[in-house]
Amino acid sequence: MFEKMKEKINIIFKEYDAEHFVVLLKRGSANLFMDFGLCGFESEMEYWDMPTRLIDFKGEKGFLFSNKTNKTDLKDEIERFIIHNNI
Repeated sequence: MFEKMKEKINIIFKEYDAEHFVVLLKRGSANLFMDFGLCGFESEMEYWDMPTRLIDFKGEKGFLFSNKTNKTDLKDEIERFIIHNNI
C-alpha cells in the first residue's frame, strides 16, 4: 500500500586534479552511477551547461566536472534530477 521511503542519496564531492572535481552519488554503500546514467544524467547536465562524463575514480564510478562549475548550483540540480527521475 505505502511505498517505503527511499534512503537519502549522498552527493559526495572529491578533488580530482587542478581543473576538475568528481561527484559520487551513493545510497548507503551503493553507487548509483548506473541509475543516473539510465536517466540521461550526462545529457541533462550538458543542457544546464554543467558538462560531465562518467569516469573511474580510485575504483569507484563518478561524474567528472570542471572546477568552474558552481558546486551549490550543481548540488541543487542533482537534487532536482533525483526528484524528477524518482531515483
